[in-house]
Amino acid sequence: ATMTQTNAVVGTAQYLSPEQAHGDPVDARSDIYSTGCVLFELLTGQPPFKGDSAVAVAYQHVSEIPPKPSSITSDVPDSIDRVVLKALAKNRDDRYSSAEEMRADLNRAARGALVMAPETDSWQAPATQVMSPATMTMPAATMPPPAPAYDTQTMARIDTLEEEPKKKRWPIALLIVVALAMIGGLVWWFATNSAEPEVEQVPVPTVVGQTQEQAIARLKEAGLEFAIASTEASSEIPANSVISSDPEAGTIVDK
Repeated sequence: ATMTQTNAVVGTAQYLSPEQAHGDPVDARSDIYSTGCVLFELLTGQPPFKGDSAVAVAYQHVSEIPPKPSSITSDVPDSIDRVVLKALAKNRDDRYSSAEEMRADLNRAARGALVMAPETDSWQAPATQVMSPATMTMPAATMPPPAPAYDTQTMARIDTLEEEPKKKRWPIALLIVVALAMIGGLVWWFATNSAEPEVEQVPVPTVVGQTQEQAIARLKEAGLEFAIASTEASSEIPANSVISSDPEAGTIVDK
């Protein structure tokens, strides 16, 4: 689902960072969060948060801790769990600061080395408040009826549906390669979009001895800005002509 609202939030709910859901400014760490969502889905076959509407999903991105990928796909190693949950940290300051940093941690995970991401338990939500007995007790008149029993055939079908996504899982090693390629793309994108535009350089044309009108035309043709410094008398240069230029002719300058 895609969320769109004038002057507010634009994005696909499944990959929306908490700051995007809040309508706050975004930066490279917001893309780290979205990359974490994609990696989570590649590992498990489902996004980290699901809901009946885009708003419900966005709310979970803001307020709920995602499950560990290994809780859905048992063969995901702890190191990958740690990388994914760090990328999905609610506070952007707790995420990887750059795509290069996340890629380095994924490379460590691929080599079986210790990753920089903290233990997964550090991302757990605060303990739920204990409710008072009065709050926990429900009057008998309002007790909901017991859930209907499921027959063997229905339960077997549910088991089949639960097993189907597992058949579509990719090998962990391949997913790490895919994730590294994605992050490499992010690194390239930021490098090419943050680099300063290249300034075109040209040589200063020869204008000495030319009339003022000719010199101005030559300088404009070269795309250069100019100013007439002063008027001086010369026994060698005709009147109303250029005596000298600064920089001199042939000097390479920015346009």
